[in-house]
Amino acid sequence: MSKSNQPEDKIESEDIELENIFTPESQSAIDFRGRTLITAKLKDDKGYVVLNSLADAFGLARPSMINRLKRKLDYFSLYACKIQILTSGGPQVQICLDASAVPVFISGTSLSAVKDPESREVLRAFIRECHQVLAEHFGISERGEMQFQTEIMARLVYERESDDMNPDSEPLSKKYIDREVAKIRDEHEKKVGEIRQAFSELRSQIRSISDVDRLTPEQVGQVNSTVRSLGYLMQQRGVTNPYPQIYANLWRMAGVGTTERIPQVEFNSIMEWMEKQIKILASAPHLSKDDENSLLQK
Repeated sequence: MSKSNQPEDKIESEDIELENIFTPESQSAIDFRGRTLITAKLKDDKGYVVLNSLADAFGLARPSMINRLKRKLDYFSLYACKIQILTSGGPQVQICLDASAVPVFISGTSLSAVKDPESREVLRAFIRECHQVLAEHFGISERGEMQFQTEIMARLVYERESDDMNPDSEPLSKKYIDREVAKIRDEHEKKVGEIRQAFSELRSQIRSISDVDRLTPEQVGQVNSTVRSLGYLMQQRGVTNPYPQIYANLWRMAGVGTTERIPQVEFNSIMEWMEKQIKILASAPHLSKDDENSLLQK
């Protein structure tokens, strides 16, 4: 029998024209209410779900799932690929879907096609929660989660527009897509609100830091004048260029990078330190290199 004459439930995964067979970087599984979904990650760091495991988890016919994928391959070909999956029977090539495309694909499933009542309810729950389950499973970061949700929304909108042009499309798919688009939009707005709040708090922290009273221009001049006096005494005792080391000590004591940034509360301690060094040097003999380093570090 030719492929074109095969009944719908006889279509095999090999019939789907997908280039390349990928070896996963890692393979894992999702346990959703006692049902197992096999997943994999490729070098692009994206997560994929094995289509057969999706069918088995919810009591759906594998050939029907493959056939639906094939019918919409013009859309899903960008998100479907063949991956070498380790199974109980050894490594096998499996059709897999990008995790962000799974909510769109599964939304077209007819619940009435699931005969087992328990499986039907589990599938109903998965359709409702799948994008959150997948994002959590693949450990998507805050930034990545927003991108993940954006991709899902774009695909849901695309699928909804396709349904509008198809009078035979299932009402379940339309209702699900409308609901999920609204839900994801709300989640998006919530995330954006959280980010704005975080930036607002960060700005407040930066403002509180920047509001610390710094040295006045007169105090900066006083520090620089004292540094020159200390440096002059050190030069008289053999230190070639003491100024960079003096300033480095001052800035380290104050926790800043320039004299102008020194907080007011550190002014007295810095001046006391330099005056102490000047008093020591006033009665000190010519310094050796070791004495010079030792003094600056004290």
